[in-house]
Amino acid sequence: METVLSIFALIWSVLCIILFFKIWTMTNDVAEIKTFLTQKERKQNTEFIDTAVNTSNAIEIEEDADIQQTQHTFKFSIGDIVRSSVFWGVFEIVGFNEDGTYKIKSKRTGEIQVGYEDTLKLK
Repeated sequence: METVLSIFALIWSVLCIILFFKIWTMTNDVAEIKTFLTQKERKQNTEFIDTAVNTSNAIEIEEDADIQQTQHTFKFSIGDIVRSSVFWGVFEIVGFNEDGTYKIKSKRTGEIQVGYEDTLKLK
């Protein structure tokens, strides 16, 4: 009876050691999967932003023509990459508003918001 229990204990301990190493290698696989998925997500976000920008170019050109008639002097120019202390993120300047504020587009979500000059810093 004791020999049977010893054999089962030996088999159980070997299986536990094998399981330990399988879980260890699986954690490395999870890191690789995470890296792959985040790169794929970034690619999809940039494709989405590109299509959003292309569809709104005509509207922005008309608005830019109106804005150029105003007499505001702006610290940043279109295309500058800035950080916002209000929205906590990285944004791109995509236009100007008549009241002297900026149209900023989130690099992460593609959402366009209003940014004030004193809350923006060049990245």
